This record gives sequence, structure tokens and C-alpha cells, in this order.
Amino acid sequence: MRPQVRLGFAALAVALIVAVLVVRLRVLAARRTSSHTDHVYDRAERIRRERDARGRPR
Repeated sequence: MRPQVRLGFAALAVALIVAVLVVRLRVLAARRTSSHTDHVYDRAERIRRERDARGRPR
């Protein structure tokens, strides 16, 4: 196999690996952001319920 072809395949493999890593990192970041947001809203809802249960005005 010619060196240029081998180098081309190596570059293609590296590009593919980098693309897969970028996609996985973006999915992980999106999942983490979504999870954090869910917890914030859950906490806010719990605080409102507790406040309403005590009968305090808003």
C-alpha cells in the first residue's frame, strides 16, 4: 500500500474518532443540563408546596 493511501486512511480514522467523541460529549453535556434543570424545577415546586401547606401568602 502506498504511503499516501495509508496516511489518508489514518487521517480518516482520526477524523471519525474525533467526530464520535464530540457527539458523545455533546450528548453528555445536554443530558447533564437537562437533569440539572429538572432538579431545579422539582426543588422550586417542593418549596411552593411546603409554603402553601403552611398557609403563608405569596
